Amino acid sequence: MALAGPSWADSVVPWSLSSAVTGEVAGVRLGHPDPAELTAEASMAKGSRRIGYFRALPKPLRSREAAGGSTATWSRLPDGRRLLVWVVESPLATGIRAELLFRQLPAGAQVIAYDPDRPDKVSGPYDAQAIDADGRLWTETVFAERVVIELLLPARAAPGDLDVRLERIVHVYDFPNPLAAKAGSCHGDPNCYTEWSETAKAIAAIASITDVGFIFCTGTLVTDGAPLSFRNDYFLTANHCVGTPGEASNLEFYWFYNTPFCNGTPPNPRDVPRTGGGADYLVGATYSQLSDFTFLRLRQRPPTNTTRAAWSSTPVNAGEPVAVIHHPDGSHKRISFGNINTANANYWKVRWTTGATEGGSSGSPLFNSAKRIIGQLYGGYSSCSFRTGLDDFGRFDQSFPRIEAWLNPPLRDRYVLPGKRDYNGDGKADLDLFWPEGGMWYMSDGTNTLASRQWGWSETQQVPADYDGDGLTDVAVFHAASGTWYIFQSQNSRLRQVQWGWADTIPVPADYDGDGKADIAVYHPPTGGWYIWQSGKNQPRQAQWGWNQTLPVPGDYDGDGKVDIAVFFPPEGRWYIWQSGLNQPRYAQWGWNEVMPVPADYDGDGKTDIAVFHRPTARWFIAQSNGPQRQATWGWGETMAVPADYDGDGKADIAVYWPREGRWYIASSLQGKSVQYQFGWSRAWPASPAR
Repeated sequence: MALAGPSWADSVVPWSLSSAVTGEVAGVRLGHPDPAELTAEASMAKGSRRIGYFRALPKPLRSREAAGGSTATWSRLPDGRRLLVWVVESPLATGIRAELLFRQLPAGAQVIAYDPDRPDKVSGPYDAQAIDADGRLWTETVFAERVVIELLLPARAAPGDLDVRLERIVHVYDFPNPLAAKAGSCHGDPNCYTEWSETAKAIAAIASITDVGFIFCTGTLVTDGAPLSFRNDYFLTANHCVGTPGEASNLEFYWFYNTPFCNGTPPNPRDVPRTGGGADYLVGATYSQLSDFTFLRLRQRPPTNTTRAAWSSTPVNAGEPVAVIHHPDGSHKRISFGNINTANANYWKVRWTTGATEGGSSGSPLFNSAKRIIGQLYGGYSSCSFRTGLDDFGRFDQSFPRIEAWLNPPLRDRYVLPGKRDYNGDGKADLDLFWPEGGMWYMSDGTNTLASRQWGWSETQQVPADYDGDGLTDVAVFHAASGTWYIFQSQNSRLRQVQWGWADTIPVPADYDGDGKADIAVYHPPTGGWYIWQSGKNQPRQAQWGWNQTLPVPGDYDGDGKVDIAVFFPPEGRWYIWQSGLNQPRYAQWGWNEVMPVPADYDGDGKTDIAVFHRPTARWFIAQSNGPQRQATWGWGETMAVPADYDGDGKADIAVYWPREGRWYIASSLQGKSVQYQFGWSRAWPASPAR
């Protein structure tokens, strides 16, 4: 994904002010704008509000000489770099955005834009990563009638290495609105409703360049359940506000454009926190296609004190109380209250009891009584002068199936490997998670976070085990594509890197030789081959046990202190175990095709018990080696089985993890009751290899 430079960097000093400019500055002054353009409204009766229009330069500005174009001459700076300076003036503009079209850009080149009367506020610097696939870069809004654009080449580049032209700008004429006086008087101030103050911090005003010009809308940061420090910055708005990847790439986001307190004086939007760099267009649909929604991922982080709005994919009923937080007519943040009036397949129709919406409110979130998003504004006919008019909101429950992959990823099946996941050495299994996007591990004892560590990446499988025999579980990953193991040894805090396995092998580390250390091992399903590097003997072991449709389920089934190689054949529910102590096979019929094998020592006799978990019914079936068969209902269809000895009594506890809410539910065998922990989110998974 493309990342632009900082939006407004106080530390950047225009290069022309820090060094003498020897070259000629090229300037273009446009005529006064057509009054008709300043009053034209290219939007629906209720929708996005146009705040700027395109103006073509009479003669393009070019970095290279060309017929019919205007150019400047280059300056050479003392350090050998070269600088080109352009100035564009558009009378009566409240702001300017410039479109730069690149055909060639040398490595290390940068661009900035700024108001010559406010050189302390610089937009950029932009580099090659800020340019879209069509070679286009829209500079962020400079709130002035004049904009200075500087292009800087590194010392090793020549002017001929750059080919860029400027042919048009956006002339902003209706933003900011002085004192926000144009919006109706019926709207409420979110700061007057303390119960909504935190939710309101998720809403932003957005400005986008579309085919009709520069438009103003509203949108919302949406939670994916992640801790704020590891957020993905997902953003929901209307499709008629941002309808293409190109439009998403030029977005500007205005944060905390609201009063400082109830009915206080609103700020000038030019002075509120702003992020640029655009966004990645993930998915969307128009009004006729579905529910007029666009789902984005911001390329720059919003301010740290923003929040994330929760959502609900459950339909609501007529009469449900609702609220909307929005930016009516390009003004500061407001709130309106009403009820669901009627609904059709893709839209909620809302009638307001307090407030209304206006142009510029498009894309704003509709909240249910639990303050969860259930839609985003498409349009309608309400206003402060027509309070009974109905507004249409695209239904989030209809959009959700297309968004779910980001907000609520599909549940994964994962192996629970033998051994205790004990990262702090207290004799109890700890909670552990791996976040693929960030390659981060998180470990907790349920009360305190024990550690977090950057170890691995999204293409690796997690293989925690005690590889050095110090009694502590080591953080480790297996990269199947290269067959490489990366182990962070807790004993000496050093990396151990081993090549063992290949692309279509499954990692199955365990203590196969009984020396107290987990052995590096892989299982090859196509051939049923086991490849184990025995740490005690420091030599390989190879065995043929299983075939293409079997799943590896190693465990110490005979209690001799060595992990036995074993496989489970789902179509027949059959277990095939090679007992190391007896040096002979054992076969068992336990389970069926729809179950997940969850072998562990549930009765505390030192032997791994055969066990399965049926997710659809949340039923556990355990063949205890030292007692009667055991059945239990624990969990539900959205949970993952994560059995381990969490209470330290020597018995594996039945347990599940619910990714959507990041909750662990443990049936403690020691305490004889349920224990619940909040640790995780929908994109983090228990640290175990995927099935």
